[in-house]
Amino acid sequence: MKRRFNRARGKSYSRPKVGAMNKTEQAYAEHLNERIALGEVIAWRYESITFRLADNTRYTPDFEVQLSDGTLEFHEVKACRASGAFLCEDDARVKWKVAAEMFGEFGWLMCGRLPRKSGGGWRIDQIG
Repeated sequence: MKRRFNRARGKSYSRPKVGAMNKTEQAYAEHLNERIALGEVIAWRYESITFRLADNTRYTPDFEVQLSDGTLEFHEVKACRASGAFLCEDDARVKWKVAAEMFGEFGWLMCGRLPRKSGGGWRIDQIG
């Protein structure tokens, strides 16, 4: 992993390699596999498509999900605080909302993994 420095927050952080899932994304992939077994989801792909939002501005959702009714959704996966608030940088949330407005024919979900101490599970927010 590369070490990066976030100037605004004064912290360094590790960024996973492109195409490699973090632990929260791995847990969500397992959740999607459970939904496949239940017949709710046909298939999913990880970071399969990148949307061009403006010049030099791109957005790659974490998961492309095809539901059993044929609907195509894009899911962005984040961790959540015990309060249920998403741990999400402002630019990521803005890109998600802009993509949802520009490509409204798809479903757009922000999926947050809740901490075990607050009961676990997933918080799902949808635009549109």
